[in-house]
Amino acid sequence: MPLKGRMTGDVDMEGSGGVTTAKQVTFGRLCDLFDELTEASSKGDKEKVYMEFVKYWYSIQSTNKSIFQAVRILAPKQDIRSYGTGSTKLAQSVARAISLKPNALNYTTGKKVKDGIDLLVTAYRKKRGGSSKKITLHDLNEALDDIFLKKNIEKEKGLSGLFIKMDARELKFLFHMLTDELPMTLGIFGTAILDQMDKSFTERMSVGECLEEVLQDYDPARLKTITDKSQVYKTQINRPFYVMKLSKSGASKEEWDEFCKVTNSTDFVIEEKFDGEHMIVHRTKEGKYRFYSRNRNNYTECFGSDPSTIAVEGTPTNFTKDIDPFFREDVRDVILDCELTMVLKADGSPVPKGYRVPGGDVFDVKYVKEHYPVRRQLVVFDVIHYNHNSLVDVPFKYRRKVLEDFIFKDLGPKNDIVVIPKQVPCNNYDTFEREYKKEMGNKKEGIVVKWTDARYVSGSRAKRNGFFKCKPDYAKSCTLDLAVVGVKYRNANSPDIVSFKMAAMGENNKLKIVGNVDAHMKALDIKRLKELLSRNDRKFFQDTTAPIWLAPGSESEMKSIEWYVDRNNIVVVEVASAGIINGHLHFAKFKFIRHDKNIEDIDTIEDVAMYDDQLRDNEAEFEKIKHGKILKQLTHNELSTKRAKMTKTSSVFSDITVCVLNEDSVTSINDYRDFFYNLGANVVAHPTQKTNFVVGFKEKHVKVQAAIRAMKITVINGDWINECYKEGKLLELDSKYCFWENPIENNCATINALINKYPPVELLAPKKEVFDSQEAMETENGDANMETDENEETGVKEEEM
Repeated sequence: MPLKGRMTGDVDMEGSGGVTTAKQVTFGRLCDLFDELTEASSKGDKEKVYMEFVKYWYSIQSTNKSIFQAVRILAPKQDIRSYGTGSTKLAQSVARAISLKPNALNYTTGKKVKDGIDLLVTAYRKKRGGSSKKITLHDLNEALDDIFLKKNIEKEKGLSGLFIKMDARELKFLFHMLTDELPMTLGIFGTAILDQMDKSFTERMSVGECLEEVLQDYDPARLKTITDKSQVYKTQINRPFYVMKLSKSGASKEEWDEFCKVTNSTDFVIEEKFDGEHMIVHRTKEGKYRFYSRNRNNYTECFGSDPSTIAVEGTPTNFTKDIDPFFREDVRDVILDCELTMVLKADGSPVPKGYRVPGGDVFDVKYVKEHYPVRRQLVVFDVIHYNHNSLVDVPFKYRRKVLEDFIFKDLGPKNDIVVIPKQVPCNNYDTFEREYKKEMGNKKEGIVVKWTDARYVSGSRAKRNGFFKCKPDYAKSCTLDLAVVGVKYRNANSPDIVSFKMAAMGENNKLKIVGNVDAHMKALDIKRLKELLSRNDRKFFQDTTAPIWLAPGSESEMKSIEWYVDRNNIVVVEVASAGIINGHLHFAKFKFIRHDKNIEDIDTIEDVAMYDDQLRDNEAEFEKIKHGKILKQLTHNELSTKRAKMTKTSSVFSDITVCVLNEDSVTSINDYRDFFYNLGANVVAHPTQKTNFVVGFKEKHVKVQAAIRAMKITVINGDWINECYKEGKLLELDSKYCFWENPIENNCATINALINKYPPVELLAPKKEVFDSQEAMETENGDANMETDENEETGVKEEEM
């Protein structure tokens, strides 16, 4: 797909032999590329369009051909520059630029960003007219860098000066840049752009190289992709990179087998899982320090850089002063993978992240001050650079040896400032199970399992890397039924909900807020939940005092951007949580909507308090796992043996595949499956594209509803089977026994043709006495009982969000 747009006339050729390409290519030329990318329909076409632009860029004669100034605009997430301009701030900046009140252009409120930007461009051009000036990419980036170092009024002046240099099209794309919407608008993202140029760029950036560095020597004419991983994963002192992440896992025998399978080994070690802030600590040959988070954020000012510096009163303590004496004198430079945790000064007991200390306070390890009752602790579990050598390609067992023997002086048993976690060798499931149970019994967060031959793979959480974290909430289906009583918006003018307020039943039947659940779910799911919470035109509301149905003190939990749900619209949901900290949910997530439960049925405050103990009840954990497996295996064996001995009574349905979705209150699902199995059908547990019919009981059951909405496979009412059993023979399938019928194929006519093709079949109903008693009960109780059953059947969990 050729690149359209101007190829000449928009390149500033003055002194082209002595200027960079970025000083010759205008922003208007880049906007031509933006238009082409927007028009391209497929990912492949977009990549071709972009690479045509790359060839054009490098065809220009200049002293510096680096394409960095263009790519940093196309790939803002990969650049260190941050605009920090939301749609509301942009509207205020445009309003000030045309001498209006800051809130005069509230076009972006409640609208899609694209529509709001188009209105802002129109408003600006109506006041200021067009511009014939041509700004180069060099000048544009220089202006943006300068503007976003300024504050408030100076920043506004800088933006106004930039706006006036642009025509309407350039202004539109600039606004998309400032709101970080450009990649979404163009339909191509930074990683795809970099991968198209060189597959190694993304990997090099993950270990600390910046965008400008990886693009500096790029030349499409002599493209060379790095294939040696040791060249890619090169560590450098004082350069941040993404940490190697732990793969999430439970603690069952199957998961242990999975560890062994993906690593092709049984050589593992087990470490305690610490609960703090994951940090990468750099120490230079001058004895200076840098602290980077797992996401490469620099927190050096929180912990200190120079051990000789004395912290100013009222600021966080200089932690480097505490840890520096533990390093050996021959350590020239080192990079350590660590966890920053806290312990009580009084007795040295650990203080997990987010927990209250005696006295009720909660502290952040990044901001610990001298007078606090806690002190910091450095837990070091890996070394990835030592004395000018990168160790990322060295097996973990040797990195651990370097950590134990060459980094620190004798740490001693009484030291609790720098700690190397103890390891337990593990080459079988019994050891794994024993250590996991022990840590759960000690109320620990979990355990870490590490493959002894694992390399350090930056930024990856893949199982094949061989590092796993095993926690009870990753494996156990322990949940709470809670009520959604409030919502939190992204900001005052945004329609986006970012979290939901959850409540449990408190004293005097009043609801007590127990925390938030982030709205990390599919767009359709969040839309459905929002509709349920605001149905019947009952809108969310705010109040300075809590509603009478909320426990006293709940108003202190609500902020200005949080709204209450109407009492009549409260929805009960099933929630899973990593635990309970200070009476509040910790890393909670939605599981299901519970239509079958009323507010009165939700869990109590006492249930929430006991949740953490239940989650870490190690005996129940393993007994439940074992019991579930044994029961499942026995059921499978029993059913297999039964069907192996079963003589098929007919081949009536030998040409069809059937799936039974659910059962009624009288007969098990396996008995209904046997009905079709006896008649020669292929019976499957889950419907697929090859399934001809599905069978279900109760039209409002969620599985039946899903099959009906799919409008692909004929959905048979299971009552037809019961009628056949009562008559003792196969009855023709009438349309009244179909919840939904495919009008083209595999419908009632198909079933009836098969029935009429074969001799009559005598049917014997399973558990005939149950049918008789049920029939008698229906006669006695009449329609009221049937209505109750139907209502109960609709009370099922909605599909997982």
